[in-house]
Parts: sequence; structure tokens; C-alpha cells
Amino acid sequence: MFPLVEAKQTSDMNAKEFCAAHEVPEHVFYYWQRRHCAHIEDDGGLVQVEVDSVRSSFIWLNLGSWLCLVKAGPPATTERYRF
Repeated sequence: MFPLVEAKQTSDMNAKEFCAAHEVPEHVFYYWQRRHCAHIEDDGGLVQVEVDSVRSSFIWLNLGSWLCLVKAGPPATTERYRF
């Protein structure tokens, strides 16, 4: 199932369209997507992110089972959403 999750990452379709095209129930796809995130090896270190241009004042970070919204300030804020 991981190859299907990886294929979605490069697809232009949203999750609903992708699942319908591959005849996979959405809840099954999201289950395996979460497993895939947990499967990716994490060395516990920091990762440098380079941004070429800024079109928004916030960024979404996928942190495994957490989705983190970081908003530019002042003051800068962070919100976490568990899924």
C-alpha cells in the first residue's frame, strides 16, 4: 500500500479523486498514509528548509501524526492538530 501513498504525493488529484481512480476507500487510504508517515525513519534531528519566495504568512508542517501550522508574526504562533 505504501507505493500507492507515494504515488498520491506526486499526483495532481485531491485525495477523494485519487481514491476513486484507484478504487480505494478514503478511510483505508488515510490509514495507510498515517502508517507511511510513521514508517519514514526519523533521526530526531533538525532539517533546514529553504524558501525561494513567500506567498503566504503561514506554513503547514506534517510531523507524523501531527499537523503543525506556523504563522508569521509578530507575534509568531504555532498551532498543532493531531490526526
